[in-house]
Formats: sequence, C-alpha cells, structure tokens
Amino acid sequence: MRRIHAYLITFTVLSLLLVGCTYKKVENCSIQTLILDEKHFPQGTHAEELFSPVPEEPIDSAERSFIYADDLAFQEVIHWDSAELAKGYFDLRAKSVFDVDKYMGPWTNPPELDYFSAIADKYLVACGVDSGIYQCRMIATYGDYFVFFRSYVTEQAISIPIFEQLLRTIDGNMTECLGK
Repeated sequence: MRRIHAYLITFTVLSLLLVGCTYKKVENCSIQTLILDEKHFPQGTHAEELFSPVPEEPIDSAERSFIYADDLAFQEVIHWDSAELAKGYFDLRAKSVFDVDKYMGPWTNPPELDYFSAIADKYLVACGVDSGIYQCRMIATYGDYFVFFRSYVTEQAISIPIFEQLLRTIDGNMTECLGK
C-alpha cells in the first residue's frame, strides 16, 4: 500500500514538474505594455491618458489616443478568453472599421504601405477617407488578443512610413508578449 502511495506521489510531482517546465511564463504581457506610448511616435507627440479597462469590453483591455500636430492616432488592445472569441470580434469589427458609405472609404493599400504582419493570425490594413480625413487603419488578432490601430496620415506629421513603423512596433510588442 505504501508503495502505491509513493508511486502516486512521485507520478504527481513529476507531472507537475513537466507541466511547469513546458509552461512558458511571459513577464512583459500586461495589457498596458501592449499599448504604444510617446516614444514610438515623432518627437512632440502627446499621449492621452491610458484607459483600462475599455468600457463594455473585457477587463483585460486598454486604449489610448495620441496627438501629433494636426494628426490623431488611436490604439485599442483587448485580451479575450480565447483565440476564437478574438477572431469573432475581428470579423465583427472589420465590418465597421472598413465600412464604405458616403462618409467613409474606399479602403485600399497604397503602394508605399508595404507592411503585412507575419505573426498575426488575422490581419487587415488599409487607408481611406473618413469624414474628409485621410487615415490608415489596422485590425489584427494575435492568439487571443485583438488589436485596432488607426492614424490620420499626412506628409506633414504622421506619414505612411511612420504609420508603417508603428505597425512594426505593434507587431514587436505582440511578438515579445506571445514569445513568438
């Protein structure tokens, strides 16, 4: 009887050790670290207060607006309970983010915007007009995270190359978070 208990205890301890060794703990993955800040934008950019959680979204969510010259930018990150929920939210938001009506669109990829995420599970990026203002937008899922980013785009402030660099930074943050 003691031998069976010893085997069970040994089996349990080894199982816990194996699970512990295969689980990758990611230290820098708080929702706040996934949101851009002033240092990612041109000098003189003002970052508004970080809102977390986002109203009517899961508790693990955050958003922030940025102002540079006359350009505005906005980022939202939501951590869903599963990749399926994130993808479902992506599909829902794609309909409104890239809507085409008398105030918005058409949404296209300008030739100078030459970036597509290699790590996102789902990814859309396009530029167009919203209420008379030219801007670029990106939505993506990274595992169970959903990310939305938009920015006015002008040559005098946030240009296409700057927007593209911001997309690379978002990807970098997600890569570090997910350990990819």
